[in-house]
Amino acid sequence: MWIRSPFLPPGEVSEFPTQITVRDIKDGKTILSANAPCRSMANIGFFDIPADDVGRAKKFYQSLLGWKIEPVTNFVDKSQQRQSIITGEPQEGSMHSGGLYKRMMPGGILVFVIVEDIDRVLARVEKLGGKILMPRTEIKDLGLVFGVIRDTEGNKLGLLKPV
Repeated sequence: MWIRSPFLPPGEVSEFPTQITVRDIKDGKTILSANAPCRSMANIGFFDIPADDVGRAKKFYQSLLGWKIEPVTNFVDKSQQRQSIITGEPQEGSMHSGGLYKRMMPGGILVFVIVEDIDRVLARVEKLGGKILMPRTEIKDLGLVFGVIRDTEGNKLGLLKPV
């Protein structure tokens, strides 16, 4: 059995194994379980967060997640109030940089950030002006806990904690 993905040419398979488990929806019994080579997937390399009030959003993310956020002084369009975000030290398999900018059109992006203590982070969201959209939810089969919040600018953000 092979896991196929559109990110590699036909026939190329990565060396990273993937555990596949298929369970019956009624009784939860395992129907299929196998290790399979998986095609490489594209990782998220950058994110942008739109904000109606860049200063307010900057304070929210710095206070909630401890991110380092600084103005991009050489950005051509000064009206965007472009900020650079560093979310932590670079780690293999994780994204650690992004951007914050003045919202120019409707919409946003949902990304999931990995946190050490999801309960502690969720407990601080509303105190900092955000809203919890989906409380702490555990998915035992995937070995993770997650939640979704809305920040001070109306953007959704996922919080993720492997268990």
